Amino acid sequence: MKYVDLVIDIETLGKEPGSTILEIAASCGAYGLTLLIDPNSHPGKFDLDTLLWWSTVPERPAIQRAFDSSERRYGLEIALNRLNDFIKENEPDYFWGCSPDFDYKHLEYWFKHFQIEIPWKYYQLRDVRTIRDFLSQEKLDDLKEQATMIDTCQHMAEYDARYEALIVKAVRQKIELLK
Repeated sequence: MKYVDLVIDIETLGKEPGSTILEIAASCGAYGLTLLIDPNSHPGKFDLDTLLWWSTVPERPAIQRAFDSSERRYGLEIALNRLNDFIKENEPDYFWGCSPDFDYKHLEYWFKHFQIEIPWKYYQLRDVRTIRDFLSQEKLDDLKEQATMIDTCQHMAEYDARYEALIVKAVRQKIELLK
């Protein structure tokens, strides 16, 4: 059976739902969506630990992407509606995250805040951390290289979503071979 898998990754200024969201990315097959969020577009909170963590991130492109005001940014409500449209267009069976308890809980908080219907059901959520254990470190490194857009791009939702989607695809292919 063929499944449609969609991976979402976000970058935030806090660990708890209701935190400011800086970036949302989704990857589904050959299609992707990246939305940089205007942090002033929603009453998100931040926590000091996360701000301090961002100040220690060695990947300059990630920091520039997260905080550069010259980038095209969306209001969070508009971004959530665009994400919803992307999900409807792709009709995924499963929604993956690393971890869904983080990414999807944050998004659910804001969907509810803006009174937008949540586009997934709880039973569709899957965790990439569980299945990546089925791949060797060598394979994971190869997938990371395939997903890389620039030399250092960790902590960029677009990169993370693409990398996690490649992991899901590789494990699905591995399972198919066993049948």
